[in-house]
Amino acid sequence: MVFDLIGLTPQWIVATRKRVNATTGVPTQNQMYACTHTHGGPATGVLLSSNGVNANYMESLARQAESAAQETLNNRVPAELRLSEGSSNAGGNRRSAEMNPSGPHDGDIDQIDQTVTVAQVHEIDGPPLVTIVNYGCHPTSITDCVYTADYPGILRTSIEEKTGAPCIYINGAGGDVNLRFTNPHQRGLAVARTHGVALAHEALRALGAGCRSTTTKVAASCKTARLIYADRISPQEARRIRADGQRMLTTVRTLGERRRAQEMMIGYADVVLATYQNRQWAPHLPVQIQTIRIGDLAIIAMPVELFAADGRALRAASPAPTTMVAGWTNGCWGYMPTRAAWTRGGYETIAFNWYGQPAAFHPRSGDNLRTAARATTEQVFTASRTNSC
Repeated sequence: MVFDLIGLTPQWIVATRKRVNATTGVPTQNQMYACTHTHGGPATGVLLSSNGVNANYMESLARQAESAAQETLNNRVPAELRLSEGSSNAGGNRRSAEMNPSGPHDGDIDQIDQTVTVAQVHEIDGPPLVTIVNYGCHPTSITDCVYTADYPGILRTSIEEKTGAPCIYINGAGGDVNLRFTNPHQRGLAVARTHGVALAHEALRALGAGCRSTTTKVAASCKTARLIYADRISPQEARRIRADGQRMLTTVRTLGERRRAQEMMIGYADVVLATYQNRQWAPHLPVQIQTIRIGDLAIIAMPVELFAADGRALRAASPAPTTMVAGWTNGCWGYMPTRAAWTRGGYETIAFNWYGQPAAFHPRSGDNLRTAARATTEQVFTASRTNSC
């Protein structure tokens, strides 16, 4: 399932998987919950700055997940899978000088994962039932507080109008990728429309040369990987940050981005202080890596903001004929910079506090995620039955 949200908490996903399993019998390890990462959705609690999480709304999401799963099972029909790949420069390396003049400038604008991966399910010798598109890029076109699916919604609508069937968009390894704006400081939905339509056209063009899956095997595999924390700040520094945040709150009266950032400072400081007070705190975090196989297609779920270089590496190492990398999936624990990005710094290496993390993740964490992803993918492409977690 895919949600037009910035992310979902792992706790919500664990609870919803159990509910869906109880309702439908679908094993928890066979359920995947991805988010497009649109910055124009309701708060879900995945970020410290997400104030005003509505419990009724989160409950309604869980009910919708149950209903969607049951409806899908009730409407199963014999089908075939067609797979293809295209290419797009709708996104650009947001750490490049062209995209971010004040950034770390580690690479040019084209250093992204340009692959547009497309899967389309058809009735046997019949019309399409659903189209799935995978590409890695932040949906951050808006600067105002409005609800929008951003370019993924525009892409889906464009494909649905052409095919007459639903379209699912799975965002990929876009942790360091933004849409290409003429002026990176002047975003807007007009640019999102342009890129969304262009991506839809490329996906449909690629499908024209697509190949039918050679197998109908379906399988799922999950493994646990460890995210390793780097050094925390001291309790003294955490208390200083908290005091600064408190002082700033007294001078800001809006509910805009500045106040949310300041409240994040206080929340981050509290998280750090709690780790010093809790002697059972561990310097690592276990997370789940999942791969689902559908015929010749592998979908690798990564619960982080994965960089494009790692997305390319995962696809290159995959034993599957076609691979989709799904970022922001089955929860989101924060950014996962590459080793190269770690040495150069930049926003992605210090934004861990938005996710309520007490420290950044050490580069070894990325190694652990990639190792687990390769293992799950290899397992489903050698297994003859569904594997449990």
